[in-house]
This record gives sequence, structure tokens and C-alpha cells, in this order.
Amino acid sequence: MSHTHFTRASKSAPIFDENAALGRAKRGKKGLSRKALGTIPINRQRQEGGKKDLAKKNYVEQRISTRVADDRMSLDNTGISQQSAARAHLDRVNAEDEHNPQLVTEYVDEIVEGWLACERKYMPNPDYLNRQADINARMRSILIDWLIEVHLKFKLKPETLYLTIFLIDRFLDNREVARSRLQLVGCTAMLLASKYEEIYAPEIRDFVYISDKAYTRDEILKMESIMINSLGFHLTQPYALYFAQRFLRVSEHNDRVKHMTNFLMELTLVTADFIKFTASEIACGALYIARVSSNQPAYSTRGSPHKALSDAGMPWTPTLALVSQKSEEEVLVVARAIHNLLLNPNPKEKAVRKKYSSSRFCAVAKTPIPKYI
Repeated sequence: MSHTHFTRASKSAPIFDENAALGRAKRGKKGLSRKALGTIPINRQRQEGGKKDLAKKNYVEQRISTRVADDRMSLDNTGISQQSAARAHLDRVNAEDEHNPQLVTEYVDEIVEGWLACERKYMPNPDYLNRQADINARMRSILIDWLIEVHLKFKLKPETLYLTIFLIDRFLDNREVARSRLQLVGCTAMLLASKYEEIYAPEIRDFVYISDKAYTRDEILKMESIMINSLGFHLTQPYALYFAQRFLRVSEHNDRVKHMTNFLMELTLVTADFIKFTASEIACGALYIARVSSNQPAYSTRGSPHKALSDAGMPWTPTLALVSQKSEEEVLVVARAIHNLLLNPNPKEKAVRKKYSSSRFCAVAKTPIPKYI
């Protein structure tokens, strides 16, 4: 706004002062003219303010970038520290077992790595039952359920049962079998597994008796020759039981967790849907559920209802991840399949549940099933 002078002659209207206007014109001729718009002080202040805002923005962005880098480094260091702690825990466990030569602490880590490397080598095709013209998954389940009862009656080692199922699946993957000979295959597989694992194996006459004389001694001997030649005399295989024993050894557990893990692994033997999983995967999934359902120090870092159990530990610890070479996400795939098997039991498959309902195994088959996995 220009600084025009007004004089008031009256209260009604202003009068223009000519002398004041001439004075302003004379001052303008003396070099007191207004400066260019871009150089007035207020615009200079705006420019300086813009530079300050830009500098502040660059500073904030640099701080954010530095903070992100620090967070990433912190996460990396956390992963490294967890792995170091897990390795230290394994070393302590191995040091405690040095007095027991059967645990071969000098080679146990390499042995487990060897199991993990070769467990897929002789796995049967998961879809082999689709190629069988006369038998199906339900018949296989009935056979294995009966063999579990036979195994319990003969008081055989757990390894014998796992090898028996492995031999049946591999043989059926290689040879087509008639329905009437399926039980013969099962008896022969258990006879071979007993010779391989047991100190005092059952005799052929015991299998003739247990099968109610459905097959003769000569038939069992003939099937034994056919089976062992079909398998190329290869009977060695790392079982889920082996992996579970090692995983249990390096993790905190009680008898309930041990029996629950064995119970869940044997349940998977009966169902053909679990042929597609490796032995280590089944051991991991069974142990995961056992740690949760047995009210061990267990919770999930994903904020699931497991946190209500205890804040002292996790279902899948860094030590277990290191030994098994499997992350919690990988283990959950198998654990959820086993959990679904628990929620939807087959009423005709009773042998495993009956076996683990006894006090000898802490009655883990009667343990309430966790709602969330």
C-alpha cells in the first residue's frame, strides 16, 4: 500500500495534498527507488528458508536410512548370536555325553548330516498305490494297524516296526501284489526287519501262528527271497525314530514329550498320506506338536494362542532348527498335517491309540488335542 497523505478539512471527505505528492517525486529522483521484486528482503528470507527445509529433509532421510541399516545389522547380529548360542548348547550336550561311547559324540553331528543327505534316496513313490490294481490305501492301513499289534505282542524294538513299514512300502512300489498276498508281504517284511534289528528274532512258525495259518512256512520263505531280491538287499534307512531321538536329546523335554512324539510318529505310519514326507520332517512335526500339547515351555512368536502356555521357550528353538536344518515354517507344514490326523481319527485304526493309552506311555493318547498349531 502506498503511503499517501491525507488531510482532513472536515469530517466528511479527505482532500488531496499536492505538496506531499511533489515531495515524494523529488525523493524518488535521489536514488531511493524501490528494489527489484526478486531481491527484496522478504523473498531472500523465503529462499533461505527453502534451503533450510531442504537441508532438514536431507538430514531426516539420512537418519532414516542410517536407522534402517542399523536395524538390519541388529537383526543380522541377532541371527548370528542365536546360531552361536545354539552351537554352544550342542557342544554342551555333546560334552555331557562323552562318557557314553554308544552316543559317539565325536561323530554325531556328521552322522545326522549323513542321515539328512540320504533319507530321500530310497523313499518310495508317494503315489505307488495308484499303480496297484488290487489294493488301496485303506487296505494298507488295515495291514499296518494289525502289524503294530503283532509288534507289540512280540515285544520287538521300535526300530523293527519302522523298518517293517519301510520294506512294505518299497516292495509295493516295485511289485504289484494281489489282495490275498498282502498280509503275507507284511509278515515277511516284519520277519526281515526282525532279523536285521533284533537280537532274538521271532521264528517263521511264530508268523505262521500269528497269521492263523493263512500262509505256510514255504510261502513265507519264498516271499522272503522275492522281497529281498526286489529290494536289492538294501535294508538300511534312517527312520523318523532316529531323528526324534537326536532332536529330543538336544531339547528340553520330559517323558510325556518323548512318548507323545513317538505316538504321533507311529500314527503317521498307518496313513498313506505321510509317505510323501521324509523321516526327518515327520520327526520334526511330531516333536513340535508334542512340545505344545504336553504344556512344555512353548509359544509361537507369531502371536498365536500358544503364548498362553508359557513364555519360557518356543515350540521350535534355534537349537532344533540348527540340528534339523529346518525352519519353523517348514516344520509347520508337517505339524499341521499331523494335527489334522489327530482331529479326524480313523475309527478302524485303533492299535496305536490303544498302545499309547496305557500308563506305560503316560497315556499320551488321551492328552487333549491342541486347538491351534
